[in-house]
Amino acid sequence: MIKYVYTLTCCLLFLQVSCSTGEKKNVAATAPLAQRPSLKSVNLPPSTAPSFQIGPVVGANEPPVELKLVSEKNRVEISSNCHVAVFKTYLKNELRNKRVESVDFKVKTTTMESKKDVEQYVETFYKDGPSDLHDLAFPELGEKIPFIFTASGKVLKAGGYAPNSMFFVPPIPLPTKAVKVGDQWENVSTFVGEASQVPLTSKMTSKFVSWRPCGKSRCAEISVHGSIHMPEKIEKTSGFDHRITGLFLLEPKRGLVPWSEFVADEQMQDPEARVVVRSTLRSVLLQPPGYHIVSRAEQACPSEKMEE
Repeated sequence: MIKYVYTLTCCLLFLQVSCSTGEKKNVAATAPLAQRPSLKSVNLPPSTAPSFQIGPVVGANEPPVELKLVSEKNRVEISSNCHVAVFKTYLKNELRNKRVESVDFKVKTTTMESKKDVEQYVETFYKDGPSDLHDLAFPELGEKIPFIFTASGKVLKAGGYAPNSMFFVPPIPLPTKAVKVGDQWENVSTFVGEASQVPLTSKMTSKFVSWRPCGKSRCAEISVHGSIHMPEKIEKTSGFDHRITGLFLLEPKRGLVPWSEFVADEQMQDPEARVVVRSTLRSVLLQPPGYHIVSRAEQACPSEKMEE
């Protein structure tokens, strides 16, 4: 199972933000909105979207194809995942604190028999690092969650979690109809942050970039960019900005995702302090074998053992 990355840092103590009400609890927060810094004055650095960069677009003239999840009875998938987040705290534009947090984990996904939807059991069986995997919408170590998805990735069931939780955000942004190289589509999801209990809306635009080799198969390369939003009042008073860029490969015959990478850039700010977070989540399919991606320059995740 592949997921977007959501590193939501709402309610950081050093910003003293009350996410339940959207009110600042420090003196500076009493300033009128017009006097508070906006994201126009202190912008996030531009994200560098993952890219394969292995040649020209392939398949531009081919007919549309369905990009969807596939129910394949008793199929077992093993994915190796690594997540790294860099937190920076600025006081009056001076860097005062930097913290790096990382976690490596492996997930087993077993597909059950289903005549209509895609039923899967997802469990994390290896974890090295302190991060809370629920913040990434993955089960914690030793936890096993039954999911039911539609073919287009809509979540119908996620164990005992509430329908407005992050677990009900589609794991990957898929189109609802057949698409061809060059086509774009949008996905909008709403959920409530587990820690903050603030309603959030993700708006993603995806594009079928090209066909790419993935082992002995051929995968659709999908680029993603988008943003996450709080309610307008809270977003304005907290200076919240959250952007996501990503790339993933989908093998359409079996509905497998051999590789994905999502980069999230987030900030919150007030007149005195600003917090900036950049995080990356990369996932690689280890099982079923035969989908080894050899066109990436980055090092593998520390917990990852690639097939030869």
